[in-house]
Amino acid sequence: ISKPTAAGSVRLMMDQVRTLHNGADGVMVNGNGASGGGPTKGSIRNCESASNAADGFVAFSNGPVAQLMIDTSGAFNNNIGIHAAGSVGTVRFTRSTVTANTVGVQQDGVNTALSYMTNSVDGNATDGTFATTPQK
Repeated sequence: ISKPTAAGSVRLMMDQVRTLHNGADGVMVNGNGASGGGPTKGSIRNCESASNAADGFVAFSNGPVAQLMIDTSGAFNNNIGIHAAGSVGTVRFTRSTVTANTVGVQQDGVNTALSYMTNSVDGNATDGTFATTPQK
């Protein structure tokens, strides 16, 4: 979990990290820090999140923005593979694999899960819905 504890903001970068068999989420950026906090942003690259009880990768916030960029990574055998949660969570993902989850990709309410159309989202109980955009 990456979460601000005061009026600051958080920047997270992970490369070649595996989060496995957690009782909750594998990787979460959480913008619900102390009041007056800034955005929470994460960059995930070459990572794997598998067999977690909740989400593989999640951006969650009901306050300041929580954003997560996932590149060349995998979400396998989680409840939800990639999740944009709360009221202002945004997840962008590219060149990644999302498979064998209960739900592949989920975006709650007005949140955005955005695929750059270079992903493999298949083989989940429900693949889910998400927006797409061309690579820039």
